[in-house]
Amino acid sequence: MKPVQPRPLGHVAQTLRPPRQAKLGAPPGALPGPGRPPFVATAEQRAQVKKLVACGFTQDSIAIVTGIPTATLERHFPFELQHGKVLTDARILTGIVDQAFDGDKTMSIFWAKARAGWRDGRGGDEGNAPGNASFTINISHDNTANEQAQGITIEASIEPQEDK
Repeated sequence: MKPVQPRPLGHVAQTLRPPRQAKLGAPPGALPGPGRPPFVATAEQRAQVKKLVACGFTQDSIAIVTGIPTATLERHFPFELQHGKVLTDARILTGIVDQAFDGDKTMSIFWAKARAGWRDGRGGDEGNAPGNASFTINISHDNTANEQAQGITIEASIEPQEDK
């Protein structure tokens, strides 16, 4: 049996030819040298991924926004992808609590309404529904020459149910 001879490619267009090997035994298209440098995540990239996760973006969307491939995100940012929302929520909520403890009236009221379920009792159907509690929040802030007094008074009363 006669060995198969490679066909000369002189008549085949250059675009249809197979890629040349960089050196004997290397896969086609491989170039000499070390290749692409390894990916190293920066603190800014970690913060951005954490924020995007907290906003509810998917991994595919985060890959588009950051320009980092999805596989690289999964390999280098697993902690941020899994815990980004919890970490961001904790940071924001602790900031709100710190401001409320420091005497910020707006943050105290926000916390009471958003986290403790309190309502301001300005009418509406929520205040008149049977079994709902009515809360009054009084916040005083007095400044005197030598002394600073702050007080938060919370009065609660449950409206009796009316029998129909």
